[in-house]
Amino acid sequence: MPSDTRRSVAALLVVQVLFGAMPVLGKLAIAGFGAGGLAILRMGGAALFFQLLRPLLRLPVLPWREQPFVLLCAILGISANQLLFLHGLARTSATHAALLTTTIPVQTRSEEHTSELQSPCNLVCRLLLEK
Repeated sequence: MPSDTRRSVAALLVVQVLFGAMPVLGKLAIAGFGAGGLAILRMGGAALFFQLLRPLLRLPVLPWREQPFVLLCAILGISANQLLFLHGLARTSATHAALLTTTIPVQTRSEEHTSELQSPCNLVCRLLLEK
């Protein structure tokens, strides 16, 4: 196996282990920081990390006209997601959270095949995502 492939497989393995450990580690961290505090720490730490990494990789600065859209995407796609996940995790067990997280693709796929139960929201999302 070429070294690039090995590094890719190793990186994917690390990501999956961390993804699988999140409910357990999150449950332990919530005990000390609370769900909102943990979400702020995760998002703030990631933002700081990427701001420090940007000059090293010589990435361009985001144009001002694009920043409001990126901020909206960050709020909806990251902040709201983290807050909802961590508040849900605080109210249930790590096992239930991991089970729900891993079954979301299955639930989404099975919903596509039950046309009688299609909600208007699901139909709009499907129309937006279709090519």
